[in-house]
Amino acid sequence: MTPIRPSKAMPEPVSFPPVQAFERLQIEDGLLITAERWQQAHNYHRQRQNFHFQSLSRAGIVCGLGVSVIPAPASIEARYRDQRWVQVQAGVAIDPEGNPIVVPQPEAFRIELEPTAGSTEMVFLVVSYVDPDQLRQQPRQAQVREQFRIVETTHPGPLDVELCRLCLTPDTVQLRNALNVFNPLPNEIDLRHRHLAQPRALYSAQVAYLQTGTALDEALSLGLICLLQATEALFPKLQAIAPPTELSAAAIATADLSAFDLFYTPRSALQSLTVDATKTLKTYLQQGGLLLITVDFDETKIDELSALRQELQVALEGLESDTEISAMQQQLTAEIRAIEADIEQQLQNVIQSLQPFAQLVGNPLDGSGQIQAQHPLRLQPFCLLNCQRWLTNRLR
Repeated sequence: MTPIRPSKAMPEPVSFPPVQAFERLQIEDGLLITAERWQQAHNYHRQRQNFHFQSLSRAGIVCGLGVSVIPAPASIEARYRDQRWVQVQAGVAIDPEGNPIVVPQPEAFRIELEPTAGSTEMVFLVVSYVDPDQLRQQPRQAQVREQFRIVETTHPGPLDVELCRLCLTPDTVQLRNALNVFNPLPNEIDLRHRHLAQPRALYSAQVAYLQTGTALDEALSLGLICLLQATEALFPKLQAIAPPTELSAAAIATADLSAFDLFYTPRSALQSLTVDATKTLKTYLQQGGLLLITVDFDETKIDELSALRQELQVALEGLESDTEISAMQQQLTAEIRAIEADIEQQLQNVIQSLQPFAQLVGNPLDGSGQIQAQHPLRLQPFCLLNCQRWLTNRLR
């Protein structure tokens, strides 16, 4: 089975409506209503509707608009009857400006792009809103129907809604429906990047991490990419707007980290930081940034001790209440308490190892670090990013 590798693609940045006051027609007795004024009044309500959508929602597919490979329609000329035909199901979408896109019936479409020899080509099938007023040939009738346009492109426009994408090979193209929808092969319909219309994210996040110069860097990058891509499902209020940025210890010394909401580093990488790099991180924290330092369980015995404690706890709970085995119960209880003390000591060792760095960046590790059951960190995912974003905006 071919391994599934996550792409670095992130959702498109959330677009906000223009900060511009509306102008509307002032109605009074005796006002002459011309076609231009009527159109002005009509456009005012359309603009308000679009403004409302852009403020609260994200563009995407509302329903339908599935894409599948079909045989060439019988009505098509023989030279175009090949295995390049797809069908777009009826459905509804909304573009980034808030315009409704209605496809009332299934539409057949032929993928015509030819990749250059020796290379593959990524092609996007998109749908967009067509304003009848923008057509070159204006329909001369009292009522006009708002239209849509389905096109293939290698570079989707800002107002396009993606239906699917295909990686075309340079040989004879024979489109297929994907056998594995989670990992489509070349020339197979890829539906993984379709976006559904939904409420707009309240917060955005950009993440950077410190290179270790070891094989750990690839694992860090992969883990952060997967986490950021998962935020859309785990916590829709938060949206990652870019892949994680990789920074070396030397680059941090002169870098401006203010654009990042979270800076991630393993504890082992702190040793490579120079004095200037440490000062940069101190400034970053003072500006409202969030520094996340992780400690691998392999560097401590916490994982091993926790597993042993769990085994002893299960054994203790399995003992029946009997005076003959009370001594064994006491022995297990004492052993569990000793293990818990060892775990606490391991945690204190971790804290002590970070204390010198914490002092250098102006954030000494005071207190036990324990949080109550009703603390926001226990109740709200990614709460720190939300708070830091508010603080950073205020400081800026």
